[in-house]
Amino acid sequence: MIDILNSIDAPGEFINFWKEKLKGPLLPLQRKIFTDRELLLTDKHLILLSTTSSGKSMIYEFFATWELMKGKKVIYLSPLKSIIEEKKQEFSRLAAPFGKTVKVSTHEENLNDGEIMKGRFDLLLTIYEKFGFFVLKKNDFFKNVSLIILDEFNIIEDPNRGPLVDVLLSHIKKTGVRLIIVTSTLTSPLRLKNLINGKLIVNNERSTELREGYLDKGIFYYSEHNSKTSGKEKFFTPPDNPRDDIFALINFFYNKGENILLFF
Repeated sequence: MIDILNSIDAPGEFINFWKEKLKGPLLPLQRKIFTDRELLLTDKHLILLSTTSSGKSMIYEFFATWELMKGKKVIYLSPLKSIIEEKKQEFSRLAAPFGKTVKVSTHEENLNDGEIMKGRFDLLLTIYEKFGFFVLKKNDFFKNVSLIILDEFNIIEDPNRGPLVDVLLSHIKKTGVRLIIVTSTLTSPLRLKNLINGKLIVNNERSTELREGYLDKGIFYYSEHNSKTSGKEKFFTPPDNPRDDIFALINFFYNKGENILLFF
């Protein structure tokens, strides 16, 4: 990875910054990008189709800071305000060493809208609908913008919000601005690849093994996502009333000091 960084045409402060960030072991998806000089230097659109927590963020952060170093503008889009707020902190830490500014705009947080409309931002974080507002209101909104990151892009398949995202994608495609599309799921990735003439990077390996299965009489029967092996594990002695299984399950994880997220 360091050898590849030394071979790219980028300022020394950028190279040193990313050498430090990439010191630790890379996840499988990150290795695909950061050990492949052709992928790292490509100016083609990228589609990152990979499981949750597979390291997609670090990849688009790398390309975003590279464009910022060139004096270009970057736009990050997400369907959720909560993600925008989270990314605001992350991108601010990335932009600060290079003297770049981060502006946020959502329907609720609009104090920066006047500055954004005048193009006074280096990195803009906004939701898809608000981005559509800016594009509609300002003809030259893409001036000096060289990269747009479309995160959680599976929103395009949402029956209510998807049509707008589809229209935005068609509009952006005409501008020639580079796209990095990021998603964990997508029904027709090859169709999207052909639509934008981009490079599709697929990774199905999870950084943390996931066991999928069902619980029956206190025993969890599962198969593992990565290894594909099957097995079973006794969680607890089944209660007399089967309806109490869910409470026994909660108690089992609580007593182990583990986090549990339940969906009903």
